[in-house]
Amino acid sequence: MSSRYTLVSAVAVALALGVAASARAQLSDDERKCSDAVNKIARGIANQEQKKNRACVKDGMDDIDVCVDTEAETSTQQRAKLAALFDIGGKCDPLPMFGVNSNPQTIADAVERAAGDILRGAFGDPVDGIVSDNKCHDRIAKRMGKKLDAEMKAFRTCVKHLPGITSTMDIENCIASAINDTRAQNVVQPKLQADIEGVCDTSAAPPPGLEDGTCAACTDPATCGGCLGDVVDCQVCQALIIQTGIVVDCDTMDDSLPNSSCLPE
Repeated sequence: MSSRYTLVSAVAVALALGVAASARAQLSDDERKCSDAVNKIARGIANQEQKKNRACVKDGMDDIDVCVDTEAETSTQQRAKLAALFDIGGKCDPLPMFGVNSNPQTIADAVERAAGDILRGAFGDPVDGIVSDNKCHDRIAKRMGKKLDAEMKAFRTCVKHLPGITSTMDIENCIASAINDTRAQNVVQPKLQADIEGVCDTSAAPPPGLEDGTCAACTDPATCGGCLGDVVDCQVCQALIIQTGIVVDCDTMDDSLPNSSCLPE
């Protein structure tokens, strides 16, 4: 596993899969069972990784990049279950016509990368400047991880409850729906801003630890919280491109602007 997984080749595969699937028929019940099983386990891996990464932040000091890069034992177990879906006789044998990447290891790499890169977006690459037991750093890691999990869960729920999956557009709409999930945006996101205001040193702009991250230019809890939330939206969107093999415009989805804020690495 490498959380530095490069997206370029995977996006090229995703583009090819998306184009090939554009004119195909509705997914069968068996194909949808595969899709749901993949989405469930992928969400589980992302969730286990964000929990492990929060522990890295809480217990670590300064540069914790190795800890963030190390796969959680529970994620390793989930990765094996994901791979088993693609074995002969598994739920993903044969592979659905569209909506599922054919390589389970690539899916696992992508969601693990997302869980790690939300912290790289916050604290820089490598993840450094961490202070052990610092409430500000811990709460940022907690809320960003919670938002990632909420959006991954929302994606699975959206796809699972579609009355029919007749084209790649159905999956695209669910990716957009997940990024705009009500719980993620209206419950978790405000808590992120509130925690920055409540436990971070707001006399500095940005709070200590965020100086070399994506949000280094933020000036107050609102702009810092909003920027960190956009980092999560971007990473979830990029992971779902790899997970599904369907390309969407993550650059616009993360902050509603075509500003190159969310491009493949």
